[in-house]
Amino acid sequence: MSQPAISHHLRILKNADLITENRKGLWNVYSINSQNIYFPLVKDILSYFPSQEEKLDWLERQGLRIIYD
Repeated sequence: MSQPAISHHLRILKNADLITENRKGLWNVYSINSQNIYFPLVKDILSYFPSQEEKLDWLERQGLRIIYD
């Protein structure tokens, strides 16, 4: 997907209050808004997708994953 298309979709999700955006330096970090009334539905839908933990671990080992506390 192109960067403009991703930005467009993120803006739609943000306007629907399904995600939140936090700036961390030069980065924008997006999270699912657990306060939204549709959060249980979104959480259920996401449970059908495979876990990304292995990919995230690999990125971290490569020094490519940035973790914010």
